[in-house]
Amino acid sequence: MYLHLHPERVNLKKAAKQVVHNSGSKFFNLDLAGGGSPAMLMRWWSEASPDGTMGDPTVADAETGRLFLEAAIEETTALIREIRALPLLARKDHHK
Repeated sequence: MYLHLHPERVNLKKAAKQVVHNSGSKFFNLDLAGGGSPAMLMRWWSEASPDGTMGDPTVADAETGRLFLEAAIEETTALIREIRALPLLARKDHHK
């Protein structure tokens, strides 16, 4: 996304592939672009990633960043709209 938003701040010479997710795990596969796990559990990030990053920026380009950003905006907007459409249900105090 940064190549799309701020290409002048990206130094691809420093890019390093960091793919440490467990692709065989049902719940610890953090590969969101590759499908990942439908429900994920996250361990300490410093345990999952030696340098705090994840993925393969060596194959990144501005167009893919734009597409990821647009998808994130679209899905976040859809989630917010669905939440806003939920009826406000009456609350009941179960402690009485």
